This record gives sequence, structure tokens and C-alpha cells, in this order.
Amino acid sequence: MILIPAKYAEIALGFDSIMLIMSLLFRKPKGWKERSTLDRKSIKRLGYYLVISAIALLVLNHYAFYTNYLDYFEGLMVDAFFFYLGLRAVTQNE
Repeated sequence: MILIPAKYAEIALGFDSIMLIMSLLFRKPKGWKERSTLDRKSIKRLGYYLVISAIALLVLNHYAFYTNYLDYFEGLMVDAFFFYLGLRAVTQNE
């Protein structure tokens, strides 16, 4: 482990904070295309992937061995949540 003297750590922290403040103050606003990360087609495709994977996991969950019912129902609830997210993503823009 390399020990850095406190004087150099304070200088580096001050320099980093000055650079962070300057970059936040003088940044250019992004355009509409740069701000949007996913378009509607990509969101819908992601929703279909989530729905199909939730159905596949539901089938695989019935073949798994669980120690108690709490683990089984917890897995079903997580699976239902992913299915719900997928349905929301598919039907969001309709």
C-alpha cells in the first residue's frame, strides 16, 4: 500500500473539485437526439425480451427444488414483476 502525504491529497482534492465545478458551469446543453437514450422501438423490443424471459423463467421455476414455500413464492413474485415491467414497456406507447 502506498501512503500519500496529506498535503498532496488536499491539493488533488482541491484541483478535482475546481475541475468539477468548472465543467458543470460551462457545459453545453445536449440536443434532443443526444438526450434520448432509447427510442420507442428499442423500448418495445426490450419489453418483448422481458415478457419472453419471464415466461421461460416461470416454466423453469416449476422444475427447481425449493427449501420452503417462502422461497418459491418470492421467486414467483420476482418473475411476475419482470413480466409486469415487460408488459408496461410493450404497451407504453400504444
